[in-house]
Amino acid sequence: MKKAKSNFLITKIEFKKKEIILHYLKDEEEKEISLFPTVYSDFFLYEGKELSETELKDIQKKNAYAKSLQIAYNYIAKKEYSVADLRKKLQLKNIPETQILSIIDTLLEQNLLNDRRYAEDVVEIFQARYYGKNYIIKKLQEDGISSSIISSFIFDNEKEKEKMDTLLPLFLRKYEKDNQRMKKEHLYREFLKYGYDSEMIQNILSHVENSSMEDEMEKCRKELQKYQVHYQKKYSNYEYHKRIIATLMRKGFSYDIIKQVMESVNDGTDESDEMD
Repeated sequence: MKKAKSNFLITKIEFKKKEIILHYLKDEEEKEISLFPTVYSDFFLYEGKELSETELKDIQKKNAYAKSLQIAYNYIAKKEYSVADLRKKLQLKNIPETQILSIIDTLLEQNLLNDRRYAEDVVEIFQARYYGKNYIIKKLQEDGISSSIISSFIFDNEKEKEKMDTLLPLFLRKYEKDNQRMKKEHLYREFLKYGYDSEMIQNILSHVENSSMEDEMEKCRKELQKYQVHYQKKYSNYEYHKRIIATLMRKGFSYDIIKQVMESVNDGTDESDEMD
């Protein structure tokens, strides 16, 4: 004859600010469970009531879901999330996938999750920070936004150019000490990093005023001074010239500029023979 399963006797219910503590007995062993108020209201619970094992498991299951749902509510209360991003967050909390799917469905129904709205916010924010369309599209793709939503956004070339015109003076100040070639290389990389098309970058760089010969020579002279003493001590005259020229050319200076600068600081030796 099978032994009848014991029921769980509710001995006490404590009402606290954010939770309800349910105390119960199982084979004379005292236990408790912290319930979300929404779970408590779903069941007709009172002190002295006996719960079957099935009823208790049902309460525990719904309570676990309510706890997971609250975690999701806490996330979206702070910022907007895409469906994919929120799923990753919940997975990091070791929430079962079945619960995650149910939570996402609930939040979509409540319009608390909306990929279209999220994408609009992302586009607006990064447009305001002067990022180009390639950066913004990549950001949306990384956040799991569908291609149909992404393709619905139109990035006007004129507005892209306006953003580049705003960034250009900032980049120019950042690299004002660079020689002409290195400056344009750095500008190109900056615009590329901000997500602008190569063709648009080339176009705006073509309008950047070239440095004068005097400016280029002065920048080259300053670079030369950084290495001159060290190289002269370390290398022979021929090796010194060869290494100095190679170093300055890697810095973006032309051979003609380097030659003129080195001749201008010549200490009396005939460097032109060494360099030709």
